[in-house]
Amino acid sequence: MSCCEDGSILEVPAGPHDRSNVIVSVPCEVGCECRGSHILVELDEAGNEIGKLAGQCNGGYASESTDVYSPDELVFIIPQMAAGETKRFRLTGDTADEAAVLLQEKGDAVEFLVNGELFTAWHSGPNVVRPYCYPVIGPGGVQMTREVFDDREKGDHIHHKSIYTAMGDVNGVDNWSEEEGHGYTRNREKYITSGPVYGQLWAVNDWTDKDGNPLLAETYRIRVYNTPAGGRMMDWLIIWSADYGGVFFNDTKEAGTLSIRLNPELNADDTGSGTIANAYGGIGEDECWGKRAPWVDYFGKIGKQDCGVAIFDHPDNYDFPTTWHVRGYGLFTVNQWGKHDFAGDWAVRGDLALPAGDALVFSFRMYFHEGDCAAANVAGKWLDFAFAPQAVVS
Repeated sequence: MSCCEDGSILEVPAGPHDRSNVIVSVPCEVGCECRGSHILVELDEAGNEIGKLAGQCNGGYASESTDVYSPDELVFIIPQMAAGETKRFRLTGDTADEAAVLLQEKGDAVEFLVNGELFTAWHSGPNVVRPYCYPVIGPGGVQMTREVFDDREKGDHIHHKSIYTAMGDVNGVDNWSEEEGHGYTRNREKYITSGPVYGQLWAVNDWTDKDGNPLLAETYRIRVYNTPAGGRMMDWLIIWSADYGGVFFNDTKEAGTLSIRLNPELNADDTGSGTIANAYGGIGEDECWGKRAPWVDYFGKIGKQDCGVAIFDHPDNYDFPTTWHVRGYGLFTVNQWGKHDFAGDWAVRGDLALPAGDALVFSFRMYFHEGDCAAANVAGKWLDFAFAPQAVVS
């Protein structure tokens, strides 16, 4: 039976952990073309209705010009589950509100609105060196990332444009900085979906040298969920494909498979209020920069608001648990590449050769939260991402 067939029963065990606002994804094994929303009725042990949830069917996705494919799935969010608990749901033919997470195009930008409020906007276009997300609105309406600017007199590292993907040495091309001779990321397709559970953007990009010659095909999916404003979830599925011949990723710390430059008020040096913490108890740049960890959290105060952002690495990712290029001045990146800098030893290497036709696939989650690392239960939220409850369809 399909997970999206009217009358299907879904059983969702919490596993050994308490869960809150946990995102559940159920593969639709027989295929589903509805691309729509559903109402899931929660049932007690006697089969009586005790509540309702919105569900959203992805309905599959395939790019018109690439082989990238996203399988059919049903996604919903369970507000609370106790460790060891199993919840049961019946899928109905009723539809849910489609406007909870709304994506809308404005020129070359795509805005993500959650319950009518702007969360972020994705920017591309001919005058953008690499696509990026800005602004990023966090708990209490605060701006989580540094202002985006092109004037070097306004600050350091103009290429640190809020949230972005980049790499400092790809086939000898610098697609990280905006120094002379740098490479570009050019968008050629985009697809948007709005819905009651999430909104998402698929972007198909080419990484090029300074003359526009393609080096690498990049496809990513940015998915923002209808979770509370004090705990916004943003997932990145990133696919780097060697569509134009072999690709060599050279060892360099000047890279961020996923990067964010934070609001200066969150800096973890003497200019801000921030703290850097990782999953193994490391605190500060000295104990987190270049170190392996499944997650890192960067938190402090913006104005009077206690807040932060954690980035989660998935166990299925290449080089898990990753190393981190995270600095006290507000740069925060996932970086699997800069091993010789991190180790201080040229014999320790982060190089990777990707043969023509092969691809690298990464899955990350950004968690924009209220409070500090402990108050936001960052460790528990990583477990929700890495070991999400697995639904059984009957």
